[in-house]
Amino acid sequence: MRSEISALGVRKLWIIALLIVLLTSCMEAVSIPDDKKDYIWTWQSNEMYLNIGKDGYIDYKKKVLANETSVNWPITKFENEDFIVWILGIETKFDVQKVPFTNENWNIEMVIDWITLLKQKANNIVVNKIKIPSSSDLDKLTKETITEFHNNVKAGKFNNFHKNISDLWKKQITVTKLNELFANLIENKDIVLKSWKWKVTYKTKPSLDKNNDLLIEWSISWEVTVYFKLNYINENWKWKLFGIDVNYK
Repeated sequence: MRSEISALGVRKLWIIALLIVLLTSCMEAVSIPDDKKDYIWTWQSNEMYLNIGKDGYIDYKKKVLANETSVNWPITKFENEDFIVWILGIETKFDVQKVPFTNENWNIEMVIDWITLLKQKANNIVVNKIKIPSSSDLDKLTKETITEFHNNVKAGKFNNFHKNISDLWKKQITVTKLNELFANLIENKDIVLKSWKWKVTYKTKPSLDKNNDLLIEWSISWEVTVYFKLNYINENWKWKLFGIDVNYK
C-alpha cells in the first residue's frame, strides 16, 4: 500500500504550520519573578531535562519509553509555584510539587510533574564557553583558597572560609558542618601548620570534568605534606570553590 499526499493536502499542512509560527511568535516570555530566581538553571533526571533561562524561556525534553517530547518555548505566567508555558498555541502547566530544596545528600532538587530533578553543577547554557584558567590564574586561585583554608584552620573555625565558597555550596553546607569535617586538622593544627612553605606539586594536570567543574589535585609541603583535591564551579564567570578534600601525612 502506498500513501500519497495531494497538493491540496500539502498546502493545508503548510498553512497550519504557518499559523502555528504566527501564534507562537506573538507570545513573549514573562520575566522570572524574584521569588522564582532559584528555578533558573539546568535540572535533570533520567527521563526529563529542563533548562529554565533568565529570559523566561524553557528548553524541555521528556522521554517515556520510546516517546520523546522536546520544546523550547516561553513561560507566559506563574500560578503560585507552578508555571505556564505556551506550546503550539496551547497553554501547558508545569506542576511544581516541590520548589528547589537541599536533599539528605546535600544536593539541590526540585519536583515537577511528580518527577524529581537534580540541579546540575554547571548550567548547560554556558557549558561550551567555559575554559580552564591559565597557569598563573590557576596558581593564584589555588593559593588564595589554601591560604584562606590555612588561616581558618589556625583560627579554629571556618566562618571566613564559608563566605568565599560558591553560592551553590553555601546552600548545601554550613559553617558548623565545615568545622566538623575539619575538626581533626583543627585539633592537630600545631603539627599541620608548624611550617608553612610554598612548595607546590600538581599531582595531575588541572582539568574540566563532564559537568565543566574545574578539578585540581596538588600537595603542599609544610612540616608535613598536605594533599588537596579542589573542585570549583563557574558562577557568573568566576571560579568558586564547590568542594575540598584534605589529607596529610
